[in-house]
Amino acid sequence: MTACCLEFDKNLQELLSLKLFEKGKTMEFFIRLIEVIKLYFQRQFKFNAEDFTTYETLYTLRGFEMDQSILDHMDIIFNAADLVKFAKYPADKKIFQDVVSRVTTVLKSYQERQRRLEVKAEEQSES
Repeated sequence: MTACCLEFDKNLQELLSLKLFEKGKTMEFFIRLIEVIKLYFQRQFKFNAEDFTTYETLYTLRGFEMDQSILDHMDIIFNAADLVKFAKYPADKKIFQDVVSRVTTVLKSYQERQRRLEVKAEEQSES
């Protein structure tokens, strides 16, 4: 497993353990969630996601990520976060759970992709 995937998983679990949403700190949760995701993109894909807007981040991600389901999940996650952060949208538990589910799905996809690459590299080294 790459250090990027491990760090993404660790940071996500730490964020969830803070229970910010449950404490009514919805905006803080979404701000930190996007920071966790952007840090992963920055490390994995080597672009300065931290300083990018949502549009710039998603546009740039399309140059690296070919899995449309991941792109669709990220679009929904980032747009939900923007609604909470900028439009003061009152995200309810259903939205929170949906976003967490989507982030977890994306993380699992990245982890599975990495496992497949590692297996393939092992097989090639044995040949």
